[in-house]
Amino acid sequence: MVCLDCSASSRPGIVIFADSPKALDYLEIKYIYWNTNLLCAFLQRGWDWSRLSGSVGLIYDRTAIVKSTYEDFRRHSLVSDERIFTMADLGWDVLDANVEVTTSVLHHTQTPGSGLFTDLRTVPTEKKRKY
Repeated sequence: MVCLDCSASSRPGIVIFADSPKALDYLEIKYIYWNTNLLCAFLQRGWDWSRLSGSVGLIYDRTAIVKSTYEDFRRHSLVSDERIFTMADLGWDVLDANVEVTTSVLHHTQTPGSGLFTDLRTVPTEKKRKY
């Protein structure tokens, strides 16, 4: 049995146990940069499923964009070929979970050098909930 961290540092102790060596082999082959975190595999799978003229909207644990151990994942799955169209760093108190989150829209057809990045981590929770 293998323990996979699918929670990041904000939710210590939350893990998935995988009994299937085939599942782990598949993840290692298909999602090279998954960092033993299913979040990374899910984000990459969403991108893979999107159309060549389409976009993918994501809301996910912020750890994947800040922790140094995720650098290869970010370089390959988020910033390669300038696919980030927009990103809003939301911080805490957004989801009904104890997790700091960010959002991104990845787009297949991007204008080089364009993109919108917004840091909303310091916006009071009450204002975040309005939107």
